Amino acid sequence: MQEILSSSLNQIPLPRLYSLDEKVTRKQLQSPEYSPPIFDPLRIKALQEFIHKNNVHYCIFGENSYHYKFLNIKSKPQIIYYMWDINLLNQDILGIVGPRLITNYGKQVVSDLLELGKGYNFVTISGLADGVDYLCHNQSIENNIPTIAVLWWGISYYLRNHKNIIEKIIWNGGLILSEFKIGFRPTDYSFPQRNRIIAGLCDCLFLPEASEKSGSLITVDFAIQMNKKVYASPYDIYTQSSKGVNKYISESKIQAIYDFQSFLKLHFSNNNIETKQEKSQIHDLTWNERTIVEKLSFKDLNFEELLKDSWLSSSDLSISLSLLEITGIISQKNIWVYSLKNNSLMLWV
Repeated sequence: MQEILSSSLNQIPLPRLYSLDEKVTRKQLQSPEYSPPIFDPLRIKALQEFIHKNNVHYCIFGENSYHYKFLNIKSKPQIIYYMWDINLLNQDILGIVGPRLITNYGKQVVSDLLELGKGYNFVTISGLADGVDYLCHNQSIENNIPTIAVLWWGISYYLRNHKNIIEKIIWNGGLILSEFKIGFRPTDYSFPQRNRIIAGLCDCLFLPEASEKSGSLITVDFAIQMNKKVYASPYDIYTQSSKGVNKYISESKIQAIYDFQSFLKLHFSNNNIETKQEKSQIHDLTWNERTIVEKLSFKDLNFEELLKDSWLSSSDLSISLSLLEITGIISQKNIWVYSLKNNSLMLWV
């Protein structure tokens, strides 16, 4: 039995093996001397099922699937787990970070920026924490701006506690990223690790407010080290929640924004009306329908293949396929073989 399990481990992709072994580091895993323990077959099966059911993908440093923007990150991640549209990394990215205890001023600043931002081509990125991060993701969704969430937890750990916001981000054509093992619980060191990824992936970074001890200034420091442009909205010098950004502005570390329209015009192009219509079409899909579209974005599949890959029941799959055909999103090339009809929709899956 042990020999069979050892043999089967050789068939498990490195990112899955990494998440199965709670103690192993990425460096140890890639060493020829690494000898994996014998795992409970039920653990292996549970991980495989979670990955398939939730459409979790991964990319590894050194392989073709590894996006070039990850190379710009100081201490680049070796393994990235993600859900949904990795193609968002090809677009211009605006990072928005700030304190968890956001003031009314901070809320207004983020809301006003993203309200104007719906007329421009960019995606947002933040850390899916309370306060400014949540506001960034939610306001992006309200304004039909795709948003990227970088976790400082493992994907399965976060899904158990925050499934609603993750589903909202995905339904808006967004992206969920994590460099941590799939079931990883957050620690003190994982917070700054996540911050460096946000800083490395964004083209420019914005802070609505931050106190002198705000953790969001860690992201600013990373961004400055990576030669990214950082902006902030200055406020009353007597307000504690703005002392951090005011200090950085006075030291010429970051630039002050006084006109959001001018800032957006400087960094991003005008929006495409046709693209927005296509996005709107995707927003109306159910979770089951989005799962099918995501599978077909890679290749044409027959009914049995979709049944296996999507983990839907036969009846749910049949209903969803019929609705997708009626709306013109998919078509049948042959009997029971389905393809994505509008290839441009792949960008939003």
